[in-house]
Amino acid sequence: MVLARRMAAVILAAIAVGCAAEASLPDESTWRKALLDERAGTDAEFRAPASSPLSAIDRHALRSGEAAYVHVDASEVRLADQGGNSAPLSFQPAGASRWSWQAAASGVAATLLDGDRPLAPGPVTALSVFRLGRFSVVAQPVPDSLVLMLHDSQREELRRFGGLDYFAPDRGYLVTARIERWSEPQQVTLPTTRRLEKSYRRRARLRFAIGGQPCELIALAPAGAPPGALFVPFRDATSGKSTYAGGRYLDLREPDGDTLAIDFNRAYNPMCNYSSAFNCPIPPPENRLRVAIEAGQKTHDH
Repeated sequence: MVLARRMAAVILAAIAVGCAAEASLPDESTWRKALLDERAGTDAEFRAPASSPLSAIDRHALRSGEAAYVHVDASEVRLADQGGNSAPLSFQPAGASRWSWQAAASGVAATLLDGDRPLAPGPVTALSVFRLGRFSVVAQPVPDSLVLMLHDSQREELRRFGGLDYFAPDRGYLVTARIERWSEPQQVTLPTTRRLEKSYRRRARLRFAIGGQPCELIALAPAGAPPGALFVPFRDATSGKSTYAGGRYLDLREPDGDTLAIDFNRAYNPMCNYSSAFNCPIPPPENRLRVAIEAGQKTHDH
């Protein structure tokens, strides 16, 4: 599931492929079909009421030793540090930076976000969704914290959703980039939309051309991501116009060689384009392109 992987900050491995000499590009028909299939799949996941970014209404991050009780009534879901008759679900400390979940009433359905396998009460070890009728909680364990996203399946933005808006597929935005790696990746901290910070490592400089114009972007290595995962947040001349003002993202995989394919047709919006409940890193100044990247996702108006 594309959306689940993005929400978990796990980088897609198939977006960019490289080899020792030149990056290998798929043929036109194979590339187009894969792209359109991926877009259709993402739209389908955005319609899932329990976990769609469009149904997100609030975000909380539990610190070590903190507990949270999920209170539900007919029109509201909220978190509190104490239980009660309206709290059918809770998250309890289970050691240093670990949590377990408990159900205090029937009607709590828990599964992994990327599958339908039921979860029994116990440790929260992976991205999971807890359904409580109209409402749901998506829990994501991250270093030193448990992030809880509250969702409302009746949020107006989800009810009005008719599909994401994309530029038409354009092979001209599938480019080959040359990689210049840092021998010792540098630490960098990016500010986020919720006035927090996220840490990354500068892994490589990517040099390429768009419409004959030389361009470069810095590829970052996310903390805790699989080896080879690269994260490229960027802004371009379309940002704040046809695309999201806060920029867009690319997920890449570092190849063994010194080139890789970058497909801007797969550029996607930060989750905060769909709800202010999300915490999204802001592209660094060095990743602001002067050219217009008229490919990938357009801004989502709501």
